[in-house]
Amino acid sequence: MELDKDYTYILHENPPQALLNDSQLAKKVLITYLSWPCGEMQFLNSILPHLQSMKMKTNGDNNRYRYYLQFSTLVAQILVCNIRKKLWDPEKQWDIVNVIGKLDMEKEFRESQYEVYRNFLEKECRRMGILPSLIDYGLLTRILIVLVSVVVTCAMTETYLNITDSLFLGILNGSILAGFHYLYTKK
Repeated sequence: MELDKDYTYILHENPPQALLNDSQLAKKVLITYLSWPCGEMQFLNSILPHLQSMKMKTNGDNNRYRYYLQFSTLVAQILVCNIRKKLWDPEKQWDIVNVIGKLDMEKEFRESQYEVYRNFLEKECRRMGILPSLIDYGLLTRILIVLVSVVVTCAMTETYLNITDSLFLGILNGSILAGFHYLYTKK
C-alpha cells in the first residue's frame, strides 16, 4: 500500500493539554503493538478507550479535534497496512476492516486508502463466498430455465397449440424444472 500521507508525525507533536494523558496512554499502546505485535483486534480493544476519551475531550476545540483526528487516522493507517501485509485470512481482514471503519479518519485517508482497500476486500470476500454475492446465481439459473423452457415449448407446440397455451405450458414446465433445480442445489 502506497501511502499518500504519513501520519507518524503526530507521535512527535505535543498534544493539547486536555488530551495529554490520553495521548500518552494511547502512544504506549501503539508502541507496544508495534514492538511486540499482538492481534489487531486486541490492539483495537486496547486503544479504542483512549481514542474515545480524546474525542470526548475535544469539546469543539479545533486544535484538540485536529490532533485527535490525526491520531485516530494514524491508528487506522497502521492497521490497514498491517492487515494487508500480515493477515492472509480475508474473513479476519473483513472483521477488522469493519471495526477500523468506525474510527474517525481524515477524509483524504478514508477515501483514498481505507475505502479503496475495503471495497477491494469486500469484492474478494464475495468472490470467495465469505460474504453473500450481490448476484443470486441460483435465481438467475432458475429464470433462465423457465425462459428456455418457454422457448422450447413454444417452438415444439407451434402447430398444435395456440401461443397462449404454448406459453402457459412452457412456464409450467420451466417452473417445475426450476423447482427441481432449487431442491437439488438449495441455492
